[in-house]
Amino acid sequence: MTATNETPWMPRATDLESSGVARLVAALGVADYDALLAHASAAPAAYWATVMRVCDIQWDAAPSGYADMSRGREFPRWFPGGHLNWVNTVLAWGEREAAAGAVAIVAEDEAGREVSVRYGDLRSAVAQRAAALASLGVADGSRVGLLMDNGLEATLAMLAIAWLGAVAVPLFSGFGAEAVVSRLGAADARVSSHHAPSRDAAAKCGWTPSSCRRGHNCRVCNTWCGTTAPHRLRHCRAAKRTGRRC
Repeated sequence: MTATNETPWMPRATDLESSGVARLVAALGVADYDALLAHASAAPAAYWATVMRVCDIQWDAAPSGYADMSRGREFPRWFPGGHLNWVNTVLAWGEREAAAGAVAIVAEDEAGREVSVRYGDLRSAVAQRAAALASLGVADGSRVGLLMDNGLEATLAMLAIAWLGAVAVPLFSGFGAEAVVSRLGAADARVSSHHAPSRDAAAKCGWTPSSCRRGHNCRVCNTWCGTTAPHRLRHCRAAKRTGRRC
């Protein structure tokens, strides 16, 4: 590790005043965070009803309560009767005039370059990627391998996968082919999403994923060739990197 003299970020008073916890404290009419904890313990039903209202959780079917303890406190059923897709709550921010222009996702690469997307544009970005996955047969309950660099495109892919009701299977090129095969096989994944390689890399090793790590374009050709043959992935979706190159 390298020592630095950078001062760690600390929230300012204005940051604290505009935080989600502060909004919850105000909505519950309690004095401070400690009082918030005490209220949550003493009146959990009222607390969670307020949380769902303040956070504007988007339910497909609203729950009948915050918990069903009929099987005993050691076997609770949380939010009984409720059904939701958590991505809808995220995307709903883009429909609010006050939030549409706010930054929803910001990604910074190793060179300090940033790329972002605003809430007002988030739904279309997610819908575009969801449509591409759906065209490959991804649906509710599908498992999708995700072999992508941390960043904007990986985040959008994760949102798209969850929006379809599918399950993302995180993969890492550093694990090697055997570990990737094991994870894809255990999940019974039939589709993968990964970064498209550069033109030079594609010419050298074919249309296989690439990964950018520590400033280097990590060729994962051997990894991918070692996974697709034995596991028989039906489809691979390649996504271009947004705003950066290795």
